[in-house]
Amino acid sequence: MFDKNCNCFDAIRYILALLITTAHYCVLSGTHLLNKFDVISNRVSIFFIISGFFSFMMYERMPNPKHFAIKRTKRLIPAYWLTIILSVVLLSFSSNMGLSEFWVNGQTYSYLISNLAFANFLQPSLPGVFESNPMTAVNGALWTMKVELMLLITVPIAYKTMEKIGRAKTLILIFLISTIYRISMNCLYNSTGNEIYNIMYRQMGGQLIYFYSGAASYIYREYIMSRTKIIIPIAIMIYLLHSEFALLELVAPACMALIVITFAFKFKFLYWVGRLPNISYSMYLVHFPIIQTFIHFGLHKDYPIGTLILSLLSTIIIAYLMWYMAERPFIKKRAQ
Repeated sequence: MFDKNCNCFDAIRYILALLITTAHYCVLSGTHLLNKFDVISNRVSIFFIISGFFSFMMYERMPNPKHFAIKRTKRLIPAYWLTIILSVVLLSFSSNMGLSEFWVNGQTYSYLISNLAFANFLQPSLPGVFESNPMTAVNGALWTMKVELMLLITVPIAYKTMEKIGRAKTLILIFLISTIYRISMNCLYNSTGNEIYNIMYRQMGGQLIYFYSGAASYIYREYIMSRTKIIIPIAIMIYLLHSEFALLELVAPACMALIVITFAFKFKFLYWVGRLPNISYSMYLVHFPIIQTFIHFGLHKDYPIGTLILSLLSTIIIAYLMWYMAERPFIKKRAQ
């Protein structure tokens, strides 16, 4: 039986949330003093690996699509919707067009409806908000939410397919589909230079291999953990070299998943983090508009490091409040 207190997945989530916040701060502010964090190019994909691990574990324990949908909805939707609503309400005061004009502007409601429906790409900006910023998007991190939703929809389908043709064959099929998709989008981008293909590369089809690498890590966890001394050095070597050799790129997601699961179960000194409130999800949701707000007021120009620290602290504090308001109540109800 999987023990949620005998792993450090939460510690990994916290590390990723802090790294993503730092990376977004550097990009949005144009600050390069911390660009060494850019070497972790697949930060978000690791979230999908962890999601695949836990989603498949949850579905295997109770293979009921309705039950699975309800549990995932209660976990993801409340904090997400609260983030959207609070962003609109609070940022209305920073709009350069005034409150009354802001609330009668159709773009305000287009943003609200599109983002509540996980279609952030349809309306990423609010009227008069962050117009002087290098990027006007209120929350550019929310693109992953629609991807997560689509990946979760595939879990019952994949599980049913595994019952019919076997787990290994199903996983190989999924990996092939995702790999062909990734290669196609990459080739189209390189041949045309059209940014749309680079964007599509990061969408559901491209993340499918990471999500199911996480699921495979759960399915074969006992085999992996009993052979880490052999598997992990090979996985680390392949992952470090994958950018130099095209063929290694095909197995890099699986290698990353192997590294993540080994870290989660072998680094026992971080197990205690799992006993803390898990605010990493809320950190991911709120960090982008917080950074954008500080950039709007120009704090980063004179105090780049101080603004980064302030962004991190503000993200943690607000995420903690979000956890109590929108996550903890539903987690307690789910436990009951």
